[in-house]
Amino acid sequence: MSGAVNKISGLLFGGNNSSSFGGSADTSAITQYTGILNQTSLVGTPIPIVYGQSKISANLLWYGDFTATAVYQTSSTGGGGKGGHSSGSTTSTLTGYNYSASMIMALCEGLIAGIPRIWEGKTIYSSDSVSSACFKTGFNFFNGDLGQSPWSYVATKYPDQSLSYSLVSYLAVANYAMGSSDAIPNFNYEIASNFRFNATSNINDENPSIIIKDYLTSPQYGAGLTSASFGDWSNYSNYLVANGIFFSVVYDTQNTASSDMDTLMQLTNSEVFFSEGVLKVVTYGDSAITGNGVTFTPNLTPVYDITYDDLQGDSGSDPIKCVIGRVSDAYNNVKLNFADRSTEYNPNSVSVDDLNSIRNFGFR
Repeated sequence: MSGAVNKISGLLFGGNNSSSFGGSADTSAITQYTGILNQTSLVGTPIPIVYGQSKISANLLWYGDFTATAVYQTSSTGGGGKGGHSSGSTTSTLTGYNYSASMIMALCEGLIAGIPRIWEGKTIYSSDSVSSACFKTGFNFFNGDLGQSPWSYVATKYPDQSLSYSLVSYLAVANYAMGSSDAIPNFNYEIASNFRFNATSNINDENPSIIIKDYLTSPQYGAGLTSASFGDWSNYSNYLVANGIFFSVVYDTQNTASSDMDTLMQLTNSEVFFSEGVLKVVTYGDSAITGNGVTFTPNLTPVYDITYDDLQGDSGSDPIKCVIGRVSDAYNNVKLNFADRSTEYNPNSVSVDDLNSIRNFGFR
């Protein structure tokens, strides 16, 4: 994941506004802010890698054109004299300021297909098109293409600060109205990545075997492996597809590739290993199944034929010892937590219970 860290540290931070973030000038009890109180703007944070379709926040890359517009309240005094002919006077009182700024917000590694939904505080902007929801908030969408053009607004107005942010998907907006606050609203974005099993059939998650191979081989953020590093993974892929095992994953923190692979293997009931110079995978699934257009057929042929005569114990003891725990100590509930796309990615869980064990031994 070090490549992602190196890339983000080179991105432009700040903008043309010379004041510090969140600074303010006090004038007769009316506070006038002089810079953005940003949602998130961190140098050195990894650029998220998104597989499937998931919800993420953004990182402020650049801001400029911070403008404070005075807001006045007008009141009338006097007038109403005899005959109603006195005009009186009008007074304008400064009551506060409204603020606006131009911004660039980094999302994740590109390319991505689009942004189906945007959360602006409690307001949700959505669209059937994966790339049009952002336009409802006035944002310009950049999908993170290699060599993508810089935002034309900055290229024209601040050419010395214009960057293309190649291979980074981001949003840009000119003179965004923030109201009376100097803070950027709490934005969250649903990312539709280019890694989705079948978006046409609304399977917006991805085959984990595809996730693993891209994670390890991508020249953009991968672990340095190539396609030649893999053995035949077709049976593993068929097992996942036939059983409907598809994931949406966001990698947004530094971690070792081996740790992330261990997690995916555990979740897919499989094991990965090096053999004969390539990376191989075997699933523990032992039942044939057909689904999503493919059939998984388990390989039940023994690889080794080991008998009691092939084993030797220590000091004449039995070579095989079996220690069986108490049935009452066995877990009888398995719970999996996940972010539920149908409820705006709020936490949800699914559990499987061994009801007979729970009745006999209690919940474990």
